[in-house]
Amino acid sequence: MYCLKCGAKGNLYSNLCEDCFRKEREFARIPNHLTRMVCTECGDYRTGSTHWVNKFDGMQSLIESNLEFDPIVTDPLIDYPEFPDESNEQTIELNIIIFIDDIEIDVPLNFRLRTKYHVCDICSRKRGGYFEAIIQIRGDDRPVTPKEQEGVLAYLLKKIEEHSSDRMAFITKETVVKGGTDYHMGSTKFSKAVVRELQHRFGGKITETASIFGQKDGKDVYRHTFLLRLAKLRQGDVVSDGKHMYLVSSISKRFAYLKDLTTWRKIKVRYEHFKKYRVKADAKLHEQAVIIHSTEKEIQILHPETMKAVSIRLPDEFVRDGEETAVVSVDDELFLA
Repeated sequence: MYCLKCGAKGNLYSNLCEDCFRKEREFARIPNHLTRMVCTECGDYRTGSTHWVNKFDGMQSLIESNLEFDPIVTDPLIDYPEFPDESNEQTIELNIIIFIDDIEIDVPLNFRLRTKYHVCDICSRKRGGYFEAIIQIRGDDRPVTPKEQEGVLAYLLKKIEEHSSDRMAFITKETVVKGGTDYHMGSTKFSKAVVRELQHRFGGKITETASIFGQKDGKDVYRHTFLLRLAKLRQGDVVSDGKHMYLVSSISKRFAYLKDLTTWRKIKVRYEHFKKYRVKADAKLHEQAVIIHSTEKEIQILHPETMKAVSIRLPDEFVRDGEETAVVSVDDELFLA
């Protein structure tokens, strides 16, 4: 078989030898100039007339929507450039790898990238204080602790980052109020999902209400409020029912799991029964108390506060592991934790 262009003998590609095939075909092309629209607030890119996406997806979309390929090309590999800086105009270099039959073809391309700036729709809403929902964090017959407030906010920010593709997943305003905190949220859908995750993480009850705040296309638009009232009991609390002392081992959506500090017997308590337990405010958990001596039935601990030797009867399930153990001090008594 002979090349129609130069007459060379060998493998042919569209009736051309490999050299002529590479020279004669324009496998890929891109306009000499492209313009990107970037939000001055968040840095997202606009694709099309109204759609905004994150920076990397925006650059990909800009390139892919302007690339044209020879019909013979299938499944090209595009080596995207490093994310370009924010200068108003710069040259961007691309390299595209194309496989046709048994040959690999590198196609270098470049274009001038212009940058224009605008404020996206979401940042405009944030500026204007827009919100669709409110997440209220309160305590059940108790205030929300600073540690819980920090934990809730950290979790919200983490979930917002994980849902970066949902551009309405944002906090417009955080307000500390008596007994807790209010978070004004951009998305009702996101708020409903994340408040249930908060419930599983911190325990408590959710109450949802809605009120009309406007109309769209002739239909009422509602603003939702999700009240998460954190459970009276918290993980790590020491509580009493008047007869026994318990350590709250963990807490879930509907239950608390308690460990009897004397017998180490474990019980599960429903949310509605939490009120029968009184939290021992003076209880302290000490993770590292020194073991002085132990027998099959008794262990002697150096009290972490008084530094006196205290003897404790061993629960059946206790297994000594090292020279230290966790203990709880309550009303001058010491319990193994």
